[in-house]
Amino acid sequence: MSERLVFYEASCSAYAQRVRIALHEANAKYTSFEIDTFNKPTWFTEKINPIGKVPAMTYGGPDVPPDQPSPDSVKLAESLIIAEFIADLYPDSGLMPRDPVQRAQVRRFIDVVDTKFAPVIGAWFYQGTPWEGIIEGARALQDLLPDGAAFAVGDRPTLADIAFAPFYSILQVISDGDIYLHEAAKPRDVAEALNSSELARLRKYANGLLARPSFKAAVDQVCNCAQGVFDKKILTSVAGATGEMAQRPSRLGPHK
Repeated sequence: MSERLVFYEASCSAYAQRVRIALHEANAKYTSFEIDTFNKPTWFTEKINPIGKVPAMTYGGPDVPPDQPSPDSVKLAESLIIAEFIADLYPDSGLMPRDPVQRAQVRRFIDVVDTKFAPVIGAWFYQGTPWEGIIEGARALQDLLPDGAAFAVGDRPTLADIAFAPFYSILQVISDGDIYLHEAAKPRDVAEALNSSELARLRKYANGLLARPSFKAAVDQVCNCAQGVFDKKILTSVAGATGEMAQRPSRLGPHK
């Protein structure tokens, strides 16, 4: 693959870190450009992604500055679409298995992540929905893991692992750090459930993933960035609207 890849990301986005992990696991050559999601440049929505979301990517076209994207390059958006595109560009990476059964298993695992786990975390943290839904999603994912498996499917990292890891990691940071926007969130209860013997297999699997250099670099980035977001953006932005909750300081310590 010789066409140019430009990756538009936001360090605080767990979705963007999916793409970063895929790029690193594929040993891809690419250019990265940080997008300020609180102050998106006009050219990004006009020329890259009209919806304005990150991650996004351009493929091919002339060698131009990332903030001057060419109309001749292909524009891509959505984390899993981009990650699968990378898997197709680099088939030897194994990010998407060649075996049709394993490919189906990867997609099934991703479906559970994206319907029963990742969005439930967001709804719990931002909207105050019951935390028990997160644990139900975690159980569903654990049920799909082979006994003693280092990876969700097969014997090497796939898109299934990449879809899951950033969200598990940031959930750990929020729950262990007792971070919340709503009194009913009870992050300590989430932490206790995640650390219970019931979810020991999922925890062992997740910790193994997060020890890999490509995974660790990405999730450390998003979790360390999250401290600034929680302290300076989110909690400040709700001041005056949430009363007591807006006055409660974030207790998120450095990610380790």
